[in-house]
Amino acid sequence: MTHATSPNPRTAKLWQIVLACYWLLLFAATHVPRSVAKVPGGRVDEMAHFLTYAVLAGLLAITWQQSAGRLTIRHLRWAWIALAAYAAFDELTQIPVGRTASWSDWMADVLGALAGLTLFAGWSRWRQAAQ
Repeated sequence: MTHATSPNPRTAKLWQIVLACYWLLLFAATHVPRSVAKVPGGRVDEMAHFLTYAVLAGLLAITWQQSAGRLTIRHLRWAWIALAAYAAFDELTQIPVGRTASWSDWMADVLGALAGLTLFAGWSRWRQAAQ
């Protein structure tokens, strides 16, 4: 998949701001101590992880494409690896604030990122075919 667009600096900057704000909000939300926040457990928690990382991955892909003008499957693979590494970092850095690191949460993060990037790739292909 190669979808080239001409980068628009103004649009790219807007997407960069949206991505940065979302990512910071996500980090802050995952690092609120358990004693302060009522954190759901079980499937609700895993679904929240899946959805938040799907959105994060989609925003990352859109921002990258708007900034660079070109995004390939290889780029998406690297984005997924980076998001999987970040998800592990996010889980581990929750321990000092009294939260727990969980394999199931990490897997939900990784699968959510994969879903977000896959949806982005499908959307890009559809847009390219429509042109």
